[in-house]
Amino acid sequence: YLEQSRWNEAAIQNASVLRNARNQKMDSPRYLQAYLNLGISAYNLKHWCQASESWKSANDLSKNIKIPLPEWILPFLAEANKRRALKTLE
Repeated sequence: YLEQSRWNEAAIQNASVLRNARNQKMDSPRYLQAYLNLGISAYNLKHWCQASESWKSANDLSKNIKIPLPEWILPFLAEANKRRALKTLE
């Protein structure tokens, strides 16, 4: 878990790693944690769209590599999706 002051830095670093992985079309279990971490950082920064998208990518990758998402993330994913939907209605 990161200190609040480092969430933005973590989000930038994780996004950079994942962008490189996407460009190289890599499906690796280590990227699953990066997607989860990016979602956590974005969620804590109240960047609902980024959190939702990151966790959606984590879910897609988890299916490809046959590793389930951790159960604890599901309520946060639902909340990010809900807030994202509300944001688009504004």
